[in-house]
Amino acid sequence: MTYPCKNCGKVYSYYSSLARHLKHECGVEPKFHCPLCPYRTKHKSSLNTHLNGRHMKLWSEVHTLPNGNKTSSSDGN
Repeated sequence: MTYPCKNCGKVYSYYSSLARHLKHECGVEPKFHCPLCPYRTKHKSSLNTHLNGRHMKLWSEVHTLPNGNKTSSSDGN
């Protein structure tokens, strides 16, 4: 059995996935923004993948102290 979204037509194998889609994705503006380019996404994991794939070298340069040590995020992001 499949569960289609009545708003956008995406189809899900599980009702819980459709429910998540309706609550957090369908018709909702992306809330995660790349600090280095215009990329926006609805999923934090997609932003992390984007940063690692597109900006890893630049990102590590931005977060490297003059003494060569890496900075770390205290909030786990």
